[in-house]
Amino acid sequence: MSVEPSAINATGDITGDYTDSSGVTHGFLRTAGGKITSFDVSGTTYTAPSAINKTDVIAGYYLIGDTLSGFVRAADGTITTFEPKGSGLTEAFGINDKGEITGYWQDGSQARGFLRSATGTIKSFDPPQSTQTIPLGIDKRAAITGFFTDASGTNHGF
Repeated sequence: MSVEPSAINATGDITGDYTDSSGVTHGFLRTAGGKITSFDVSGTTYTAPSAINKTDVIAGYYLIGDTLSGFVRAADGTITTFEPKGSGLTEAFGINDKGEITGYWQDGSQARGFLRSATGTIKSFDPPQSTQTIPLGIDKRAAITGFFTDASGTNHGF
């Protein structure tokens, strides 16, 4: 079995994924007290959490066929899936304590950034001159950090 923690919150709760002996990748939540909860997005064999906030809301992505899509797991265990309209690839990388999520989605050959509100509204964004936008983190004011690639192939932070 392979275990890959991906994020920790301020209270010491950890999320990540593990792959079992049959090759299925599951998400997990390990509380600071040591309780481990395994979870999966329904219908998939690959669930990859990437971020957790202070109330144990988890964001990540999952794979069905050739399509990666985003998910958010509420503290009660309810999982909601999402992707921007027209996307065939969505990866969520950051979540703040309000439940706002950032990541990127594929628009043809270009990766574009997104901000998903706690209510589910998704807005795309790209820094000027970006050909690829990869947001990685979000703070409590919804300020987003990451990097973008310009037409010459140079990466820039934002």
